[in-house]
Amino acid sequence: MLSCEVDLYLLDEIPDREPVNWTSFARKELINAIEKYNNSSAPGPDKLTWGHIKKIVRSKEYITRLIVIANA
Repeated sequence: MLSCEVDLYLLDEIPDREPVNWTSFARKELINAIEKYNNSSAPGPDKLTWGHIKKIVRSKEYITRLIVIANA
């Protein structure tokens, strides 16, 4: 680990803003958005392909968790 000091007071200069209300993701909306992507697309830095994500969302438990993360 690097031994660099970080001046957290820089964050005090960021002006306060009203929170933004996001529209929650629906299960069907998430599935429809993912379906259009090619399963064999190149993996990203996390090594997940669209094929992996499509397998994950087939499970009711996992898609529920993914939606909770997206809505956080």
